[in-house]
Amino acid sequence: MSSDRLAPLIVLAMFTILVIWAFLPRVIFSFFPETLSAYFKNDDIFIKNQLDKDDVSSTINILESLGFIKLGVMITKPPLWGKKQRSLIFASEKERTFATVVHANYKTVCVFLTSFSGGQIVTTSNKDVFRSIRTQEGTQAKIYNVDISDLLAFHQKEVDKSRNKGFAPIKKFTQQTRIEAITSFYMIKRIRRGLLIWGSLYLFFIIGFCFILGYFILKLNF
Repeated sequence: MSSDRLAPLIVLAMFTILVIWAFLPRVIFSFFPETLSAYFKNDDIFIKNQLDKDDVSSTINILESLGFIKLGVMITKPPLWGKKQRSLIFASEKERTFATVVHANYKTVCVFLTSFSGGQIVTTSNKDVFRSIRTQEGTQAKIYNVDISDLLAFHQKEVDKSRNKGFAPIKKFTQQTRIEAITSFYMIKRIRRGLLIWGSLYLFFIIGFCFILGYFILKLNF
């Protein structure tokens, strides 16, 4: 096989490997969300980098004034070589709510999350980080351009709606129950359906590039 015919094949093979490397962890996670690892870890560098952002510091100050305490840095990681995501986690037993704070993609995000003993989840964000949904299993809401205290008040109204339906929030707000809330979140049918759609698209890309690579290999051989 001449070098001029081999070069495009090498480029295609390398690109196919990159596609598999980028998408395979997402495919596995999308079809099997229980493969997501979640744990807390001391990460002083991450905390320092976050606190250097004025919006993060002011958000944390407001949360602490509202009675939230810091649980630490939570790390979530998809299977295989998936990229780790870090966030600062706070909790208030009085408010029966977790708070997630992170500065990413040039914006500071604050998300309130309340987990219920039956597995239901209510989340409220001040930024566009997820789709708004409202089902029997959980609620995702977004409200923009409001103070953190107003965001919390809006979140509590959503929590009250679930409580009025007979659901009871969990009583302990610890690192372990925050991790368990992630599992409950990905068990919501609407969330699972969205993951399956994205996972199918990622799998389509992988199979497509593998098919193209195989086609060119057979074509060059014959």
